[in-house]
Amino acid sequence: MADDSEPSLAQTVGSANDQVAPLLLLTFGGKRYFSPNAETAKRVLDVGTGTGTWAVEFADDHPCAQVFGIDIAAIQPSFVPPNCTFEIEDAEKEWTWTQKFDYIFVRLMVGSLADWDKFTRKCFENLEPGGWLEVIDPTLPAKSDDGTLKPTSPLNKWDELTSKGALNLGRPFDEGTNHEKRLKEQGFVNVTRKTFKWPINTWPKDPKYKEIGLWTLANIERNLEAISTILLAHGLRMSQDEILVFLSEVRAEMRDPRIHAYWEVFVVTGQKPEQFWI
Repeated sequence: MADDSEPSLAQTVGSANDQVAPLLLLTFGGKRYFSPNAETAKRVLDVGTGTGTWAVEFADDHPCAQVFGIDIAAIQPSFVPPNCTFEIEDAEKEWTWTQKFDYIFVRLMVGSLADWDKFTRKCFENLEPGGWLEVIDPTLPAKSDDGTLKPTSPLNKWDELTSKGALNLGRPFDEGTNHEKRLKEQGFVNVTRKTFKWPINTWPKDPKYKEIGLWTLANIERNLEAISTILLAHGLRMSQDEILVFLSEVRAEMRDPRIHAYWEVFVVTGQKPEQFWI
């Protein structure tokens, strides 16, 4: 069992996710959000806000909106726009908002939540009729379209083992593929899914994807050991020596431009029906 002084999976993933924001901006061509009502929303909730960058920027760009950011860690700035508020809240516990939201934004929360069905039901319940939920997450496992990523490769094994470790810790790591289906089953309408790609390194010929691959590799290498230690040591009881040897193989493959692999990133949006009665 992990020592209480050690960071939790949610904290480690959250810290890593803050560093991914520039990569997402590049991936999405400069777009920070995709919800159809983002420009007109009056009450906005950013779940898992981290350092609060998205909430602050959204509040700056939309002075008529009231923007709330929640997170389990108090790492948000003190000086924020007057229409931006941060609160220390655990999104998995009871929500006590007395006023509903027009737009709920959830980014990179895989590995941070134990029960995604329960969480998205809370989002549905706390949206105004006609309000929108937006969920952004990468998915596992990595893929390649030309067979250069072999089924027995270290990277495929890393995807498999980290997913198992996260599941054992009660924080499923591969829920991104289920967001679209989940929202439809829970009553959201006009559900759409946009798919983007994160190349694992600079293998693409296209300059844009080559740059995305450079950022992807840098982010993964920066956080690989911290995330893997929690998932593999605590989730699968692997020894530190085993982990370090394994990660050396994973890094070597991630850096190999002959491996044309990528992770998919899904952006899923769904609307609470305009006419909805409890």
